[in-house]
Amino acid sequence: MQTQPGSRRALLIAGILLLISAWVPLLSVRFTSPQYPTESPTLRVYADRIAGDAHEFQVLSHYVGIQFPPDVPELRTGILVWVISGIGAFALGAALLGPGLHRPAAYLLLLSILCLAAWGQYRFYQSGHSLDPEAPMRMAVKPFTPPLFGWVKMRNIVIYHLPHYGSALILGAITALGITTRRRRAPAKADGGVTQEGVPLSHPRKRDSSPSAASSGVCSPARTLS
Repeated sequence: MQTQPGSRRALLIAGILLLISAWVPLLSVRFTSPQYPTESPTLRVYADRIAGDAHEFQVLSHYVGIQFPPDVPELRTGILVWVISGIGAFALGAALLGPGLHRPAAYLLLLSILCLAAWGQYRFYQSGHSLDPEAPMRMAVKPFTPPLFGWVKMRNIVIYHLPHYGSALILGAITALGITTRRRRAPAKADGGVTQEGVPLSHPRKRDSSPSAASSGVCSPARTLS
């Protein structure tokens, strides 16, 4: 099959990108408010920890009622690192399978990444709907759902969720997997009158233009007159 090297290469690339993404920042979270007119406090979300301007986010969480740091066992225990690394390892292993299994493996990997993104969105939903009722701004801030990528506004505070290196690597892996799912079997090409399956090509019978053939197909005048 002509597509075998390409699909295997795409799976290898996807696996390597996913393995790297487990150890670099996945997301950048920053907010703007009148209290910080010249800077935007920023957090970097890894698969196993959160780093950055933690103090500023603790102050924001105190007034809004968001729990910070978030109570996410997957981050605290490092399970998410193993999950992403496991998906990447599966992609590398799938590259060693037969070409007929590359496409089903790519679909399974895409489904795993989609479930991972859905889990992240669900955790953000929890953080915006588990507000502290005793927070100073609790009556002014309604429950909200921070997007996986995008922004959300709470009165004069805007929180941005932006992709980071890990998100870009996962997007590259998705692109490689998408290429794997779209590959088709290439048609057989003729090479010296023989197909790739080794079957000789049939040629149309050529008309015999020799003098003997011409004479046999034309009645002589003497025979016609007789």
